[in-house]
Amino acid sequence: MDKYDYASFKFQDIIVVGFREALSNEQAGIHLTLSHFRVREFNLMDVYNILTDNTSNIQVLNVDLEMNRYIHSSPAHIESTSHVEFDLTSCP
Repeated sequence: MDKYDYASFKFQDIIVVGFREALSNEQAGIHLTLSHFRVREFNLMDVYNILTDNTSNIQVLNVDLEMNRYIHSSPAHIESTSHVEFDLTSCP
């Protein structure tokens, strides 16, 4: 991972926190355009929700999951996520 990837992933963390806060405040019509995504155990559903609106923009998809950990939909949810599908058919 080079410096650019690291910076874009840190930027994504900020975007995800803002996205999660907007949803919790019942804000509608959040349209983000992102091209670099990093999926981790604690942000799976947040990134998934952003990614589904950006499939035609995806340039980098980094899935960084440890198989021996429980995967949660977000830090606020303790229930584990059992199944998530990423539809990448419209990716460039």
